[in-house]
Amino acid sequence: MVGSSVKSFNQDGLRRPTNKATALTVEQQVCIALRFYASGSFLQVIGDTLGYDKGTVSRVVSDVTDSLIDIKDDFVSWPTDVDSSNRIKCGFYRQSNFPNVFGCIDCTHVRIQAPSDDEPSYVNRKGYHSINVQAVCDFEDKVIEALTSPDVLNTIIPVLAEKISKTLTPLIEEQVKKCIAAHVEPIQKSIDEHDFSIRDHTVKICKLSIRMEQVDKRLKDNNKMLDVWDSELDALHKKTKDMESRLESQEQYSRRTSLRFHNIQVPVDGHGKILHPVNTDDKILSICNGQLGLNLSIDDISRSHVIGKAKYGKCQVIVRFMSNRTRDMVYTNKKYLKYNEDGVFITENLTKFRTDLTKKLSQMKYKNQIHAYWTADGRIFVKRAENSRKEQINSFEDISDIERDITSPTNQQQSDAEK
Repeated sequence: MVGSSVKSFNQDGLRRPTNKATALTVEQQVCIALRFYASGSFLQVIGDTLGYDKGTVSRVVSDVTDSLIDIKDDFVSWPTDVDSSNRIKCGFYRQSNFPNVFGCIDCTHVRIQAPSDDEPSYVNRKGYHSINVQAVCDFEDKVIEALTSPDVLNTIIPVLAEKISKTLTPLIEEQVKKCIAAHVEPIQKSIDEHDFSIRDHTVKICKLSIRMEQVDKRLKDNNKMLDVWDSELDALHKKTKDMESRLESQEQYSRRTSLRFHNIQVPVDGHGKILHPVNTDDKILSICNGQLGLNLSIDDISRSHVIGKAKYGKCQVIVRFMSNRTRDMVYTNKKYLKYNEDGVFITENLTKFRTDLTKKLSQMKYKNQIHAYWTADGRIFVKRAENSRKEQINSFEDISDIERDITSPTNQQQSDAEK
């Protein structure tokens, strides 16, 4: 194989002008150089491996390199005819589906030792000495154009040894294939079948990829629509919550002249049911004038009625007064009922939502989580401690904030310290 390959070399330049039997043949010199190109090892190591002196290896590598330079145009050449150009373009298109590609070009800096002549010219932008090398190859990785300076080639031969070896490999492989064609053909056939199967699967994968991209696009579009709908829903929820809050405030405002009297004695039957009608106006006037120290008449009451069921002959009575002023006088004097025998007490006529808030605050006060709570003009206030400032409660979130503060580590430490 080496013998057939060296025919392309300038054999006259490699033959030694001597009749000694120890002179190296052209084939031996090519083998030494190929060993050096392929391994990139030191000349001393190549000599020790093959049994030659270091100086001999150095001269052989230099001579073979010069012969490579002489014959490079036979292997490294720029296509000059239309057929060659089209073949390269078609090859690139088959490999990468990229039309009108004539070659792949690249450059690299090959590190060298600092030369003695014109040393600054060899310093690159990264601060070390190198030679800038450019090469162009076709779709079969064959070099079709490169720098031709002998100095450059002598410098980059160790680095490009593998590429040079690949350029020479097809020549050697041609001889090998002739010898083992019978063994290679079945393997090649199997490879071709696998290649066909791979291409078929590649097409299917591409189709599936396209479908996945379409599905992904639809999902993204749907997600965008969902985001828009979520924004609209959030806006509607916010608007609904605002309307509910305004409606609840309006409902509370409509009760501004009303009060609730608790534990009012009412007539009941043997089953504990209220015997209607109940003259609630007289009962309310009796409490207001007799126990609260007021001087009200029937004209001060717009309407009163029993609400809910009786328990132990007592129930709640809602009273709507004729004016807010009268209502405030009654609510202000409720303190005089604190120790009455019947347990009568007065509260504001709150909406269900605000009533639920006061129930929650009542539970917290029972657990000593707050100091006090009260209502005024439909508003709810709370004091966490005796000396703390009052806070207005508008929602269950406000109560949750108080509970979080109570259970926070800082407050727990303060509580433990007080205990």
